[in-house]
Amino acid sequence: MDLPPKSEGDDTAPTALEFAVMSLSGCIGTIFSLVAKKMRLNFNDLTVILDAEKGPEDPTITSVSAVVKVKSTKPLEKLKKCLETTLKTCPVGVLYEKAGIP
Repeated sequence: MDLPPKSEGDDTAPTALEFAVMSLSGCIGTIFSLVAKKMRLNFNDLTVILDAEKGPEDPTITSVSAVVKVKSTKPLEKLKKCLETTLKTCPVGVLYEKAGIP
């Protein structure tokens, strides 16, 4: 881990807060895969893209939005149900929710 130069770092690695965002992305991907397997939903590709917001005066992330792209021949409604279940059970997502980060 590192910090940007303005915070006396060398900017050679992600910050702890950036790792927290990566952790959410990884959790969504991992849990989606597990839920899809239980639901017998095959897919060929999964991409999770997060956009986290933090103002210059904010001590932490204030909001996160996600785009989850799935390549599958399965019905969209079943894939949406899988994502809903994922978001309810992703442990990192639960931490974000309990912290009040939308």
